[in-house]
Amino acid sequence: MAYLPFTDADRASLRWVRTGDRPFTSELRSERGVLGVLRWAKESGSLAHAEGAAFHWTLKRSGFLDPRVSVRSEGSSAPIAHLRGQGLHHVIRTAQGSYRFGRSGLLVPAWEVGGDNGGWALHLEPGRTGRRLEGAVLELGSSRVAPDELLLLATLAWYFIVLAWFEDEAIGEWTDHFEGRA
Repeated sequence: MAYLPFTDADRASLRWVRTGDRPFTSELRSERGVLGVLRWAKESGSLAHAEGAAFHWTLKRSGFLDPRVSVRSEGSSAPIAHLRGQGLHHVIRTAQGSYRFGRSGLLVPAWEVGGDNGGWALHLEPGRTGRRLEGAVLELGSSRVAPDELLLLATLAWYFIVLAWFEDEAIGEWTDHFEGRA
């Protein structure tokens, strides 16, 4: 598949769209085309692959109560980014800097990546049908972030949101079964 370079994207129309279930697959799209794909390696587990016009990364979560996510260029052992869970807020570290990451509010399903000036660099608003995660709309904030860095942040944030959503779905299904609603 030929991917649209991020620099050619209509950044006002960015969105993640679920395109597959087993394993979970989604595409980062703009009105001008597909920018990249995030695909889990298997139906279970946390290993995922992301690819686009100028990148091919692997993403992997470790830890449960203290989650950590690393992003590596395909074939490299050195991470290019880390996400470290810290309660309700998380920290993303890349070669370019450090970013806050977390939910926009306690009862709000949206997530934000905080930028360098106290504002936010990226806002992700997930969309669902019932409990099923369908995708997310992305909005760029006031913090200036280089295009390649923004693409990395959007992919890492979406990966983490998908994992968190799957955990919530599993808990809901277990609760339904336990309470006799399944």
